[in-house]
Amino acid sequence: MTKEQRGTATVNIEQLLAWDPDIIIIDHAPDLPDPSASATANTPGANQIYDQIMTDPMFQGLKAVKNNGVYMSPTGAFFWDAGQQGILQVEWMAKLFHPDKFRDLDMQKELKGFYAEFFEYNLTDDEANRILNHRLPVGAEKYGYQ
Repeated sequence: MTKEQRGTATVNIEQLLAWDPDIIIIDHAPDLPDPSASATANTPGANQIYDQIMTDPMFQGLKAVKNNGVYMSPTGAFFWDAGQQGILQVEWMAKLFHPDKFRDLDMQKELKGFYAEFFEYNLTDDEANRILNHRLPVGAEKYGYQ
């Protein structure tokens, strides 16, 4: 991106292959039960994108794929890549990109503390693990989530 280009950018497959990243982070994509609720309703969900990257022969040469460096951004009360949980995203990415420097950063503890402080909700270990692993809460399918 040049200095004049800001915000979201479209990256084509050729560019991704040329960059050959060590890590790929998939954001929340639409991941919504009602496609009309998302401006990106025609975009596949994060799980579908993850599966495509990990299985499509076109991507098998990427360092991120070969070294299990493809991750889905955590999602909790709101998407971590937008909104009030953005600081958790920064911490999560710091640990992801520099595990040696952030060895003592306990993301489950950080997440549980954040929810207790800002949402007045005490997450269980299972709920925290689900958030950190981009998994829906138990029972979410009742509300249309897949």
